[in-house]
Amino acid sequence: MKSPPRPGVRLLTVNLILLTAIVALLLYSGSYWSNFFGGPYLSDRTLFDTGWVGQMERNGKPLYADKFFAMPVRDRFLLVMADSPEEGRKLVGSLYRISSPVEKQVFQSAQKEHPEWKGKLLPVMINGKAAFKVVGYLGLATLLPMLTISMVNIARAVVKLSQ
Repeated sequence: MKSPPRPGVRLLTVNLILLTAIVALLLYSGSYWSNFFGGPYLSDRTLFDTGWVGQMERNGKPLYADKFFAMPVRDRFLLVMADSPEEGRKLVGSLYRISSPVEKQVFQSAQKEHPEWKGKLLPVMINGKAAFKVVGYLGLATLLPMLTISMVNIARAVVKLSQ
């Protein structure tokens, strides 16, 4: 007949798995946390106005307007969505592929207005208006209590196992 596990073995196992998952998640998203705590990083580059403003309307009334700028990156240009060139120089925001219809229109419009940019616009852009830090605050509000509970439970399990 199998003997029951010693008190604390299950507590230790579950919380070590939880701790490992939290550490893996933090390591996987390490560049995000570096930008979260260290950013925004200011760029010394000049942003060029693409002349394009993306507007979203509902019932004929504008909900918001997004301005798009171009930032030189070596011999190419990166699209930056921001309220102003000064705000766009704060390199905070999501970097993602140009995929939505609005961004594709900006991409095409910018190439029409600036023919010298043709073939030089990167297929990714920075959304400088995104709530970049909100995810971090939510993550901290979730992960810190989980980390604390896990560490306390590991300590309790070690005490139980040592008795």
